[in-house]
Amino acid sequence: MRTIAILLIFWSGIVFAATKHAPLPDAAYNAKTVFIVNKSGYQSTADGAFDALTKWGTLTVVSDKSKADLVITFSYAGDEQVKGTSTWGDFEMAVTLRGAEDTIFSAVSGGGGFHMPSARGGVAAKDCINQFKKRFQESH
Repeated sequence: MRTIAILLIFWSGIVFAATKHAPLPDAAYNAKTVFIVNKSGYQSTADGAFDALTKWGTLTVVSDKSKADLVITFSYAGDEQVKGTSTWGDFEMAVTLRGAEDTIFSAVSGGGGFHMPSARGGVAAKDCINQFKKRFQESH
């Protein structure tokens, strides 16, 4: 019985121990608008990001970069040939404050599954936005 109690205490500590992250800048938490830059080469990436941001509802996507508080840039690393086998490239997302060069948050996603990159872009963008959403919602 004592062993079970010790194990329960140990496991509860692991379950409830939250990963500590550096907070985002205050300007990020105060942001209301976002501009999407799509350098991935796939329209589905921008569409997936727009869909995820619209469903989240915290940030409004704008079409004029000068009116955005945050800028989210997507890129695609491309596919590679490794030992005669194609490997999927990753989609990368970088979040910056308008007018700044430093990235305040970054995320990477493979897009999940065996879809063509053109379809994986939307899945990857949604995954990256959800990673940002989790960090954004952490207490600061």
